[in-house]
Amino acid sequence: MDNKNLGIGVLTITATILLAGNVLVCTRPEPAYASGMTVSGGDYILTVGRVKSTPPQFPEDLLYVVDTAVDKMVAYYFDARTGKIRPISPIDLKQVSSRVSGEPADAPGDPKAPPTRPGTRQPTGKRPTP
Repeated sequence: MDNKNLGIGVLTITATILLAGNVLVCTRPEPAYASGMTVSGGDYILTVGRVKSTPPQFPEDLLYVVDTAVDKMVAYYFDARTGKIRPISPIDLKQVSSRVSGEPADAPGDPKAPPTRPGTRQPTGKRPTP
């Protein structure tokens, strides 16, 4: 009987330790990490990013929403004082890309003309000579 009671006691203690460990692991709150998460659907792209500013104007985590149909981006942040989500001023991505590339945002041109690529010549209508 002693060996049987010893085996039952060891198994009971082991089960109790495993149960306590499982309870501790499952009840501990996990931090929410959302950086680098991106989702897209339809004309919208949503991503989360961190911002470091001195002095801190906004919280560090922002939600960026890009509307690809109109080329605009709006960043949102959570205002903990009021419990509301607040937008930051929208950015026109056409103007940003024109500043970077040096081309005007809305260049006038023939809408039927084929699109041009950097480093290509405009067609002259003549055949190249061999």
